[in-house]
Amino acid sequence: MSRRTPLQRRSRQLGVAAVEFAVLLPLLIVLMTAPLFIGRVLWHYTVAQKAAHDAARYLATVPEAELRTPGLAPAAVAVAREIVTAELADLNPGPYPPGITISCDTTVCTGLILPTTVRVNIVIEMHDPFGYAGDGMPVVVEVQMPYMGTK
Repeated sequence: MSRRTPLQRRSRQLGVAAVEFAVLLPLLIVLMTAPLFIGRVLWHYTVAQKAAHDAARYLATVPEAELRTPGLAPAAVAVAREIVTAELADLNPGPYPPGITISCDTTVCTGLILPTTVRVNIVIEMHDPFGYAGDGMPVVVEVQMPYMGTK
């Protein structure tokens, strides 16, 4: 039976921590990317929700005379679309631009009828560089408000 000195026993254990770290490092990196991607998705959703809410609030308070005029109603919709576009400008969801749909009741705001509700839909196709969501993940936001325009 050979007796080893503490120095000999310690020298055999020196590389074990480095090997364990090398084996676990790829797993730790993969596990860290999932919370980062989920945080990014939630950030995009929050920004899109605020943009849709601001645009719907604007459109819900447009004067009644403006939404009843066929020449002015599309201009109000264009301003609401610009509000959404400006607020989403800082996002970088991927190669596809966000889809923005603005409607009065269930149709396009044409100015022929006065709406009871206004709706703003935003669809952002998020690019996933980590591969968790395949090609991408849709972030869908819909805000609906009653029309309360002034006369």
